[in-house]
Amino acid sequence: SQNPSRHARASPQNPTMAQRPPYDHTGVEYYSINSFKFACGTILPEVKVAYRSFNPSSTAGVVLIPTCYGGRINTTLNFTTAPTDCLAKYHVVVVAMLGNGESSSPSNKKMFPEPGELRYEDCIRSQYQLLTEHLGVKGLEAVIGFSMGGQQAHYWSVMYPDFMKRVVPICSSARTSPH
Repeated sequence: SQNPSRHARASPQNPTMAQRPPYDHTGVEYYSINSFKFACGTILPEVKVAYRSFNPSSTAGVVLIPTCYGGRINTTLNFTTAPTDCLAKYHVVVVAMLGNGESSSPSNKKMFPEPGELRYEDCIRSQYQLLTEHLGVKGLEAVIGFSMGGQQAHYWSVMYPDFMKRVVPICSSARTSPH
């Protein structure tokens, strides 16, 4: 038998369920790319790429961390603060993948590609443009990603193999399997 409380949500009828605090957008910035062409052929006059820079004045190098499926920039582990501060000396850029709700997505952009038309290549090209055209990055020390962020790291290694020194996919696969 299933436990019905497992799927319960807070409501006026069930006020005892914990409410999730509102998401904190502190530090999130947006870069606009004009006339962005998706792999499916759709061209949007503008897409916005959401990101956050940690330690941007660092001269040790830049590390990119794409968000995972459903991940948010400020809840993605960025490895810059104790006790997980192994990247504290680097300029770390956490970027929201297209379609996740922070960057351009069906929820915030008219004419966004239909479900199934958005490709990893689109996410990686938008991230590359953010890094090179907006942030002036000439190369990455690493691309680190968890789950779907790791899949983006795999794509980085294929699309821009000379742009980064290391690719670190965590709990990820090179392609999505049927669920």
